[in-house]
Amino acid sequence: MVDLSYQAAFTKADRQFTAATEPASINTWHDDIAAAGDAINQWAAKNTLDTAERSKMPPSAAVGKAFAKADRDAENVAKGK
Repeated sequence: MVDLSYQAAFTKADRQFTAATEPASINTWHDDIAAAGDAINQWAAKNTLDTAERSKMPPSAAVGKAFAKADRDAENVAKGK
């Protein structure tokens, strides 16, 4: 399952800028939020019914790190960086 809901947010944010004022961080955010979605999919693929026992579940740290990076990018977009 692929979640592309971030595309609407990107389009909305991108409309706020012209080519001259668009911060580089908006494209970085777009790439990093896509990577966060990929991290969720990779975690979910490893976390099958075979790992329903909590002690055998793979860690979700990569997902958290990916979203933290995307959040920092969003802050930079808001600052126009």
